[in-house]
Amino acid sequence: MNGDLQALAQKALELEALSPLIEHDPAQCETCSEYQAEFLAFARDALPKLAQGYIELTRASLEAFENAKMRGRFLADLEEENERLQKELTAREEELEELQREPEKKGWLR
Repeated sequence: MNGDLQALAQKALELEALSPLIEHDPAQCETCSEYQAEFLAFARDALPKLAQGYIELTRASLEAFENAKMRGRFLADLEEENERLQKELTAREEELEELQREPEKKGWLR
């Protein structure tokens, strides 16, 4: 669909570039009449497709934004949990080190 929309957008820009510089009654000018007929035929075909593409793009963009927000929240939660677990690990390591130290000999027990 994206390639089709790109082609339609390009065609619209080409038609815009070819539009008559002076607008007047197309019935009085063969060139304007042909241009108007081509433009109207193109518009009938292209506008619904472009509109649908825009709606889909907007929907996909919003969905991607929401997914990114959710991933960001999930990542923040993981980082918070990681910090908590790191503190707990540090405390446990300190407890182990304390338990593994040789007991201090009291002078009166020798």
